[in-house]
Amino acid sequence: MNEAGIMKSVFTVVVALVLTACSGTSPEKHAVAQYNQAVQQAVMKQFGSGEKYAGQHCTVTAERRADGGYNVMRTEGDEPLCLAAWHSVSSAQRLPLPPQQAAKTAIFLFAPLKPTPHAAATGAG
Repeated sequence: MNEAGIMKSVFTVVVALVLTACSGTSPEKHAVAQYNQAVQQAVMKQFGSGEKYAGQHCTVTAERRADGGYNVMRTEGDEPLCLAAWHSVSSAQRLPLPPQQAAKTAIFLFAPLKPTPHAAATGAG
């Protein structure tokens, strides 16, 4: 299974940055959406497949540092997954600088999925 298939069928991370940009213009919203996507990809890359945490969940609340990285403020959920999620969020690398409208607080939802038999057998995602 290729990396995209693994990410799609085994692991889901949602980055819910507190949406302060909702009142902005379309270009501002687009810049924030691109930033959110880049952060999500960086965290997912740091985390890996997450297969061993399938069925667990963790919510990570973090604050953006001046260098663009994140300091984890709290976690809630299954401890093994939360420890891995904490590490992934706090050590994600090559994060872009945020647009001015991006929120400083982020909520990362980790919920690794069990691969479906079809996806695991065929590599489909």
